[in-house]
Amino acid sequence: MKKIRTPDELEELRKSILDARDPSEVSVSICRGTGCTASGGEILTAALEDEIQKNGLKEKVQVRITGCHGFCEQGPLVVIRPQEIFYCQVKPEDAKEIVSETLMKRKICERLLYSDPVSKERVIQEDKVPFYKQQQ
Repeated sequence: MKKIRTPDELEELRKSILDARDPSEVSVSICRGTGCTASGGEILTAALEDEIQKNGLKEKVQVRITGCHGFCEQGPLVVIRPQEIFYCQVKPEDAKEIVSETLMKRKICERLLYSDPVSKERVIQEDKVPFYKQQQ
């Protein structure tokens, strides 16, 4: 892999990675930035991978480790794609429910969604969370 030297080269790489992905592919993205890792992200990753394996989904669900999402106080963070479901403060013991409910039954685990402190509404998608809303 060549060394990235400019923002344009980084953008080119990002686009090529996204273009190569199947938009219908089911994936579980787990934040493993410093904050999420310190909050148990490594153990959470192992628990999710184990539940995915136990339920025969290893060939159907891609597990992706990501860098920091920037919302460390809510970590560990998990995003289920393609629905873009955003779970926060996820613990290893939540892995079974995420796999059985979200991955297998396509149901949202309401208690793992972000709760807006002002409106008290649950937010399903990461880009709808007020912290991220104005970011590009």
